[in-house]
Amino acid sequence: MYMKHLVRCLMIVAILTGFTTKTSEAFHEKNIVEAMIIIERQYEYENAYEKLVDTLKWHEGYRAYPYFCLAEVLTVGHGHAIKQGDTFEYPLSVEQADSLLREDLDAAIAYVKKTTDLEHLQLLAIAHFVYALGSGNFQRSTLRQLILADLPIDDEILKWVHIRTKNGIIRHEHLIRSRRMELELYNNYST
Repeated sequence: MYMKHLVRCLMIVAILTGFTTKTSEAFHEKNIVEAMIIIERQYEYENAYEKLVDTLKWHEGYRAYPYFCLAEVLTVGHGHAIKQGDTFEYPLSVEQADSLLREDLDAAIAYVKKTTDLEHLQLLAIAHFVYALGSGNFQRSTLRQLILADLPIDDEILKWVHIRTKNGIIRHEHLIRSRRMELELYNNYST
C-alpha cells in the first residue's frame, strides 16, 4: 500500500515537472527510480530504528526510579546509564524514558557514523552494540578493526555476551539474543 502511494506521488511529481522530449522522459524516469530507492531506503531505516527502540524497551524494561543493572551501573528509564551531572525528577515518566532512550541511541548512531564508514542498517546494528556496551569498548575492540577492514564480524560480535558483575563474569542470554539480532541486521543490509 505504502509503495503504491509512493509511486503515484512520484509519477505526479514527474508530470508536474513537465517533461516533453524522450531524453527528458528518460532523465525523469531515472530520477524517479533513484528517488524511489532513496525513499524506500529511508523508510527501511526508520522502520528498523523504531524496531530497535521497541527491542531496547522490551529488553531493558521501564523503571521510574534509579536502579543498579546487572553490571552495577546506576540506571533509570529504559536502560539509561545515569551520568555525573544528570538530574531527573522522580518518578521518571514513560515519555521521559522514551526520550532518554532515543537520545542515547542517537548519540550511539552519531558515534558510529564518526568512527566508521557504516551506513543504513549496518550503522543501526553497530549503534545498538555501542548503546549496549559503550563507545569505549567499541573503540578498543577487534570488532571495530574488522569493520574498518571490511571483514566479516560474525565470530567477533558473538563473543560480546558476558557481563562483569559483583559475583564475577557471567554469560547472559539477553546479550546473546542482542548480538544475534545485531548480526542479522548487519549482514542483511540493503545496498
